[in-house]
Amino acid sequence: MQLRHLALAAALSGLAVAGLAPTAAQAGTGNVALASGSAAARVLQPVSMANTADMRFGQIIQPTSAGTVRLSPAGTVTTTGGAAGNEAIAQTSGGPGAGEFTVTVAPNTFFVVFGPSSFTLSNGAATMPVSLLTGSLQLISQTPTANTFRLRVGGTLTLAANQAVGTYTGTYTLQTVYQ
Repeated sequence: MQLRHLALAAALSGLAVAGLAPTAAQAGTGNVALASGSAAARVLQPVSMANTADMRFGQIIQPTSAGTVRLSPAGTVTTTGGAAGNEAIAQTSGGPGAGEFTVTVAPNTFFVVFGPSSFTLSNGAATMPVSLLTGSLQLISQTPTANTFRLRVGGTLTLAANQAVGTYTGTYTLQTVYQ
């Protein structure tokens, strides 16, 4: 009888080692379903942006009445009001030109560029407002392979009647964000 118990204990012990012996923690023979999930992460290079050309409205003759100078993202100048005709005056080598930025993002990503709707140029005593052309800032693009491209920015400069003479400067800030 002892031999029989010993043989049964050895057999159960072998099943337990093989993982086949029933234990209290095992589920019954009911319906059991298993599913596995996976996880992933993609680390992107940081967005970078560099100013490669400043926005330049060029030389403008002091107007006797208010007017505007519109600089398109392509660099084309049109004028209105007291500033009319200024696109035809002789310019220095730094004549009118759109602002330009180089933007670098990870390939196969979406991004958007934000900027202010306006900013101010000043000569230290007088100011002139500039409205950025929103079409040049509402840039949303997918970059399937290339990850560097150029962004051009234009704006409309508003001059007052008898705008004070001088060199006017100002800054604006653009922001590029992954979507």
